[in-house]
Amino acid sequence: MKLDWVESRLRDAGPPLSERLDAVADEITPGLVAIAKSLAPRTLMFVFGDHGFRMESRDLGTMPARWGGASPEEVLVPGFAWLVGDVH
Repeated sequence: MKLDWVESRLRDAGPPLSERLDAVADEITPGLVAIAKSLAPRTLMFVFGDHGFRMESRDLGTMPARWGGASPEEVLVPGFAWLVGDVH
């Protein structure tokens, strides 16, 4: 399943970085929880990015995210795995 939530939220300029990333996390969390709850118990759920991004900070916030380059921020992506449901 491909979810473009993060990318779509970072296309435009926005507030300061920490505030912006917290808002994205708050928005995405309910969707990920709903997906996890729909899975059978003991399913291993992986969530990872297909690319990273860079954002320049300015006095009043951040510029639109940029991707497609070879910087560490664009080629290294986070990945998470959860074993969902009852595990015992």
